[in-house]
Amino acid sequence: MKQKILLIVNEFKNIINFRLSLIKYLSNKNIIIEVLCYSNKDSYENKIKELNGIKIYFLTGDSKSTKIFSEIKNIFKLLVLIKSIKPNLIMSFTVKPNIYSSLISKIFRINNLITITGLGSTYIEGGNLNKIIFSLYKIFKNRKTKYIFQNKFDAEVFKQNRITSDIKFIIPGSGVNLDKYKKNLEFLINNKSQTFNFLFIGRLITHKGIEEFYNAAIKLISNSNKKLKFLVVGQYDKFDQYSIDQTLYNKIHKNENFELVGYTSNVTKYILKSNCILLSSKREGMPMALLEAGSIGRALIASDVPGCNEIVIDNFNGFKYKSGNIEDLFNKMTKMINLSQKQILRFSYNSHKHISINFSSKIINDKYYKIIQENL
Repeated sequence: MKQKILLIVNEFKNIINFRLSLIKYLSNKNIIIEVLCYSNKDSYENKIKELNGIKIYFLTGDSKSTKIFSEIKNIFKLLVLIKSIKPNLIMSFTVKPNIYSSLISKIFRINNLITITGLGSTYIEGGNLNKIIFSLYKIFKNRKTKYIFQNKFDAEVFKQNRITSDIKFIIPGSGVNLDKYKKNLEFLINNKSQTFNFLFIGRLITHKGIEEFYNAAIKLISNSNKKLKFLVVGQYDKFDQYSIDQTLYNKIHKNENFELVGYTSNVTKYILKSNCILLSSKREGMPMALLEAGSIGRALIASDVPGCNEIVIDNFNGFKYKSGNIEDLFNKMTKMINLSQKQILRFSYNSHKHISINFSSKIINDKYYKIIQENL
């Protein structure tokens, strides 16, 4: 009889962007996969066929909502669904699905694998919401639940907060499909205008470091005679509590040296336009933006924080800088634009090599499968 796994994720787009490779891999291992998530599939209707008829169940409301009534309603829906689905194993990703899967596992005594994809803005802020989240992890913890971490730093946080002492499962990210990016692999961009393009990828929230990126870029423009362009790819939601303020958004939007792209499902298009990809985040799990950029063969700059500092190796495939330090970021951006073509080529080649050896989807999926076999 086939084993069945229920995947619980926050939004449908995350299935397509981050879990599709794992789903296909597990399906090919003769495992039945069913998915539970928030939000409708409208904007990804053309991608639904890639799931090959896999059952998808949708929860009501918003994945970021904290409305008690809506959450209670979803919990009851979950309890009914679990009785119907009867999974042998639950796998969840991101905070709210992780809390839900812990509760289900505790009630129904179902094996449960939780992936901590990063601690996010609530942890960085360190306020009451973060305390509530950690308390819920503790309340619902049980022997049937195991944790998978994307980096050793997040694992230590969970251990120190006594959520779990078992931190042996560390899988670095969701993995990169090297075959998908093979056709785009190029170590130097064809740039007839001789403009050096920096690319920032990330939501326009304070914890992604967009403000320090902007300030460092403005200083670089003032202190360099080179042609510079700064591409910004990421969603801006003015209603998000962690969003940058409207004033900063307008500055970026109006500056002729910046191209404000917004959200796009085709990030590759902008990576290919860029000489260097920059991530100024305050903390990450294992950022897909850097993994994809590296796999295509791009030089990188990133803040020296958990997640980023395992992908970027100083003077090998890019530069790390001290998070929050605009002067240090400016210095590293200056070093980058002053590299010779030969040095840029070496960084680009090393990026691809580093990602291929350590972060390919095959490596990641094999690690997941080994853990799954132990827990089915």
